[in-house]
Amino acid sequence: MSNNMSENLAAAAVRRCPPRDETPVLAIRDLSVSFGIGGHQVQAIKDVSFDVYRGEILAVVGESGSGKSVSSLAALRLLPDTADVSGSVTTAGLSVLTASEAEMEALRGDSASMIFQEPMTAMNPVYTIGQQIGAALRAHRPVSRKEAQSRTIEMLELVGMPEPERRVNQYPHQLSGGQRQRAMIAMALICEPQLLIADEPTTALDVTVQAEILDLIKDIQKKTGMAVVFITHDMGVVADIADRVIVMQKGMVVEEAFVNELFDEPRHPYSRKLLAAVPRLTVTPQPAGNVTAGLSDEPQERRDVVLSAKDLVIEYPGRLGRRGFRAVEKVSFEIRRGEILGLVGESGSGKSTVGRCAVGLLQATEGELNVCGHDISRLSARNIRPLRKRFGIVFQDPASSLNPRASIGDSIAEPLRLHGPRSSAGDIRKKVRELLESVELPGSWYERYPHELSGGQRQRIGIARAISLEPELLVADEPTSALDVSVQAKVLEILVELQRRMGFSCLFISHDLAVVESLASNVAVMRKGSIVETGSISQVLHQPQEAYTKRLIAAAPIPDPREQRRRTLARQAAAQEDRIAS
Repeated sequence: MSNNMSENLAAAAVRRCPPRDETPVLAIRDLSVSFGIGGHQVQAIKDVSFDVYRGEILAVVGESGSGKSVSSLAALRLLPDTADVSGSVTTAGLSVLTASEAEMEALRGDSASMIFQEPMTAMNPVYTIGQQIGAALRAHRPVSRKEAQSRTIEMLELVGMPEPERRVNQYPHQLSGGQRQRAMIAMALICEPQLLIADEPTTALDVTVQAEILDLIKDIQKKTGMAVVFITHDMGVVADIADRVIVMQKGMVVEEAFVNELFDEPRHPYSRKLLAAVPRLTVTPQPAGNVTAGLSDEPQERRDVVLSAKDLVIEYPGRLGRRGFRAVEKVSFEIRRGEILGLVGESGSGKSTVGRCAVGLLQATEGELNVCGHDISRLSARNIRPLRKRFGIVFQDPASSLNPRASIGDSIAEPLRLHGPRSSAGDIRKKVRELLESVELPGSWYERYPHELSGGQRQRIGIARAISLEPELLVADEPTSALDVSVQAKVLEILVELQRRMGFSCLFISHDLAVVESLASNVAVMRKGSIVETGSISQVLHQPQEAYTKRLIAAAPIPDPREQRRRTLARQAAAQEDRIAS
């Protein structure tokens, strides 16, 4: 039998787990959802069926647009009025699609709750987190404000919020991303629901914070026995948290399996594609990931230094005479021609601040910063302008870094017009088309706008814009953190191919250690504004010396359920020893 025929047969028959001899907490049967857009019906999901039982965690995985969130929003009837829904959904014993609005209000937040992907937009900015969590409790339980406040503090303590008595009176913007997510979890669990739906709750979090959130959800789930639907595109997270997995593609369930079975023997071609695209952090020394094929055989230590920092200090000025915040403290490192240096660490460690300073978007407070042979640490914006053609930057969020009113062609052409040699409009347009094709997008897309592109396509536009002047240095600031694994893999493949062909040096900023390992030859680890460890990939990621580096590596999820369980137990044991010692 040919490979194509085998794949077609595998795609035709969806593998299912055998049903359990009990009533599911969530039962979805033949659910189809379409949306009316511009007079047309767009199918979001089709004939989706699955169950979730008490005491289990079901992971729903797939790329953006696969229907993961739509199917789970339907479980709480949270879809917009433009949605045309058919099939049946039974949540905590209630037939959701035929229930009254009063019955749904009684269900939401009580028997069933949801954790949203971005708590900053899901929470009300004008109320304290204590008021919002307390309101969720008082909506379903006959308690006084004082009792609600007391219970809220207990819940914040349960979810690991530091100083809960103080945090309860703070507003969402006063908390870090991990703290806001903990507050959202506390709100979702305050009424002890039977069903918890978690929609990408750790996507934008650092590996250490993500590990804490996953441990928290698993711990509470074991204590309460609630059913959990965990929506994600991160297969490492699936390996860490799931008992059973649903794989969705183009609005349909293409595979269902217990977590070990899925990772051991994925049957559907799409499942295999997802798993193959996941960057894997190895546990044994590997050859350096960075191959500078476009360069000569000259030893790296003899190549020119393209970026060097010596005792670099970056401070944000305080307001109204207050003392400023020192974000970077005496950082020193160097990147030679053709080298990719990975800069890793948690949010707030100063990674992005260093990257922005390296391309002249921030000014150094103290120390030296030498870029392409020029000390830019004290240069004004006017004096640094002639150097801008020698370095570029790819931002984390391409949607906000691209002008929504400019076509993607004009966005790419802007650096050419400002800093490139004098060229005719026709020559610039030809160059932009070549750049689009270099990032594997059609040159005919010149007139398209950012909102017409997917996240991965917009990130390719950001890369094309950054390399338009053929820079000597490229700073890539978390360029794939919010992308699906297969899209991430394609963007990284394009970035590596461009670096090999053009030979530019790269400062690659990320909190994903597996991605850094696959790209970089050297790595620097930042914590609280300082570099705590630096060296080759083999030295730092496989023989770490600093406790913080070891903690980062231990917290990084890997797409192997058995190995992930072992690592989780070892990490929890180490954390327990640290608590006892302190």
